[in-house]
Amino acid sequence: MNATTRTMLRHLTPERGFDLIRIYLGIGLTVRGVLFLMNPDWITNFMATSGQDQLAARLIALGHIAGGALLGVGLFTRFAAAIQVVPVFGALVMLHSHEGLASQNQSLEFSALVLIMLIFFACFGAGQWSLDEQRRAHRAGATRSSFSG
Repeated sequence: MNATTRTMLRHLTPERGFDLIRIYLGIGLTVRGVLFLMNPDWITNFMATSGQDQLAARLIALGHIAGGALLGVGLFTRFAAAIQVVPVFGALVMLHSHEGLASQNQSLEFSALVLIMLIFFACFGAGQWSLDEQRRAHRAGATRSSFSG
């Protein structure tokens, strides 16, 4: 095993795994938001018929795009995850709960997993591979230099 491989394996820690899950979740939510924005009728078909359906569908889509992108890069991670919880919980209750467990497309189980991951990141925030961590390190360096100068 060469030095590059050993160095790479040394950096593969559980924390990096959580970072990779956060990045994947953010990309997935962003893509889902783009798909919703391209076809808002997909959401409105499941919602009660009212004049606000198109607006709600677009807000959900934009929330997934913005929140997913922020989650993916790890910027304002707790906020980005928290704003995703309500629409995902709504989808879980309104859309997927009637399907039951172990349905053919397993959308209930997958939506529940996404909800749990969002709650996890809303509570614990991003890891080291995030812009939140970069901002924290930058502020800590600025604070140290203001005390030493």
